[in-house]
Amino acid sequence: MSRTWCAALLLPLVSGCLAFGGGHEIRFDESLRYPVSFASIEAAGLFHEGLARASRKGFTEGGGFGILFLFGHGRGVFHETEFYNAQVRAADIDRDGILTGEEAAAYHERICGADD
Repeated sequence: MSRTWCAALLLPLVSGCLAFGGGHEIRFDESLRYPVSFASIEAAGLFHEGLARASRKGFTEGGGFGILFLFGHGRGVFHETEFYNAQVRAADIDRDGILTGEEAAAYHERICGADD
């Protein structure tokens, strides 16, 4: 086998992978957001920090493909309003539309962990 063929066969193994993506679109509709108010500034801060760190898995649609050493990702659509509403539901334990300090602290601890 010639050196050219050996190099061609080894190239995919040593070069990593070729990847490309199509970007993301964010769908947001303020009118569909759950109304929520905060009992204090601290409660708002804890909720919004947890919101920023919460996993977006399950709220993005769009796929990709993978072939040995070649990966592609189509244009994904992130559903911001659905994500926000799910986080409000997770935080507002008594479902009264007001996040207390205790509710926000519990939500923050679930999302960020007890160390923060």
